[in-house]
Amino acid sequence: MATAGKKRELNGRQKAAIFLVTLGPDVASEIFKHLREDEIEALTFEMARLDKVTPEDKEAVLLEFNEMMMAQEFITSG
Repeated sequence: MATAGKKRELNGRQKAAIFLVTLGPDVASEIFKHLREDEIEALTFEMARLDKVTPEDKEAVLLEFNEMMMAQEFITSG
């Protein structure tokens, strides 16, 4: 996991798993309704494999998600 002052490297599935865990079971279940069975299986496997998720991990994942959404909005609105 992350050491003091050092961000850990996360792959896309790990980030998605942390994102879903951070959102909580109710919101995650709504998101799962829009995914294929193989995607759900991969994400639930990753969620089960997560060790300790630090507040820094959660913050980094949420910040990256927010930045991506802002960039997408900028691109689509011109």
